[in-house]
Formats: sequence, C-alpha cells, structure tokens
Amino acid sequence: MDAAVRQLITLLHKSPYRCVLAVTGGGAGAIAWLLSVPGGSRTVLEAPVPYAEDSLREYLGYTLKSSCSVAASQDLAVRAQQRARLLAPGVPTAGVGCTASLRSDRPKRGDHRFHLSVHTGVRTITHSLILVKGARDREGEEHIIDLVLLNALAEAFGVPDRLDLPLLPGEEIVVETRPEGEALARFLTG
Repeated sequence: MDAAVRQLITLLHKSPYRCVLAVTGGGAGAIAWLLSVPGGSRTVLEAPVPYAEDSLREYLGYTLKSSCSVAASQDLAVRAQQRARLLAPGVPTAGVGCTASLRSDRPKRGDHRFHLSVHTGVRTITHSLILVKGARDREGEEHIIDLVLLNALAEAFGVPDRLDLPLLPGEEIVVETRPEGEALARFLTG
C-alpha cells in the first residue's frame, strides 16, 4: 500500500462514519486495506462478500436480472447501509455496494466493468467504469476498483482528499447521484 492510500484511509478512520461494505469480489482489496490501517474498527462494521449468485440473491432477497449493474450496486449499498444503521444506531452510517465483471481465467464476451455505489441514507452516489478490455491483468483491474472505492468513501464521508486514478485513454468514470427515496423504493419493491 502506498503512502497516499494509507493517508486517505487514516482520514477515513478519523471520520464519524461507520460503514458496511458489500462487494461481489471486486473491491475486496479495499476492504483489506481499510482493515490493515490502524483504526479500521472505527470505520468498518462488517464486509460481506456475496460472491456466488445464490449468495447475492440471498443477501438482497430477490433474483437480479444482471449481477453487474448500476441497480445491483445501488441495491447492495442500500442493504449495506440498512445493516450499518442496525449495527451502529445514532451515528452517521454508509453502505457500499460493488458489482464487477473483471478479467477471468476464461474470455468474457462483454465489457470488463464495475459499478460501485455508496448510500448514506440521504443519497446514493454511483461510480461506473468500463475498463479497456485486455489492457490490465486481474490485479490491475481490481486495483482501479479499490482506489475508486476509497475515493467514493471519502466523498460520502466529507473527506476532501482523493487518490489519483491510473485510468487509460478512453476510460471515464460516470458518476450518478440519486436522492434517498428513489434507491430505497426500488430496493423495497425488489
């Protein structure tokens, strides 16, 4: 972990926010980083990884049309924030949901991409990125998600620092912000 990552995580740990991070594989490295910097127990309440399709269905309570989508990441984030509120009543909470389709041991027909949402109970912010296919190994693709996850937490927690993202030409993060009611209503109706 480089010094900039460590510094941002230290600032996240000083924030009053507590969070639950639900990732479907991509983003697990950021969880490890958050827990490896002293103070992690002040920030991370739990970090489920519903990796298998059945696990994801059980976590959300319904079957998804696509497990790697904006809607899936937003629903994961809402569910994670609900859990965070339960585990840390009376303090600011956030839920993170991350879905990804990354380089694998077999060729993929679709894009390599991810959707990462942070829900605070007030709003849901989603970061989506289509990665240049074949330009990075799996570790390189995961690294981008981990950096975006930490930046998204910083944004949600009100921490002004951000990490530089080593994006390639043609890669652009699309950010969508939704007020609380819209994501929550979609989640509750399945």
